Amino acid sequence: KPDVREAAQVYEIRALLEAEAARTAAQVADSSDIARLTAANTAVQKAFADGTTRDVLKATTDFYELLFTIAGKSVAWQLVQGLNARINYLRAMTISQPNRAVEANSEMTRIIEAIARRNGKAAAKASFDQIEKVKRLAMATLGNTA
Repeated sequence: KPDVREAAQVYEIRALLEAEAARTAAQVADSSDIARLTAANTAVQKAFADGTTRDVLKATTDFYELLFTIAGKSVAWQLVQGLNARINYLRAMTISQPNRAVEANSEMTRIIEAIARRNGKAAAKASFDQIEKVKRLAMATLGNTA
């Protein structure tokens, strides 16, 4: 279990890597890639609606792996995978928050829409904003359990 400082660092690293992946994906994604991201987001939402926490964690990881793959950021994805135990611990805390499914859908859709518009700056900002949101949720939860 990461402490508050470790968790903050995990989110900072995620924000940098995921924002860069989103920015790059906006430059290189084709319509097939956009469709695959949309389907991956649908799978996340289905997991929220029908599945277990484990299902949501897997679907979310699959979404981000696809994002990094589209962006051609294999080394960055390897770094994220190295953090996955911590990321999934923190993600399990945040996905249980009220209205998180609706918020996650909105946040992921914002990233996908920016990529579809080929707007790298907006895609990076949408990704960064999403990480900041879940960071705040996790910090509040960790603060209450410390």
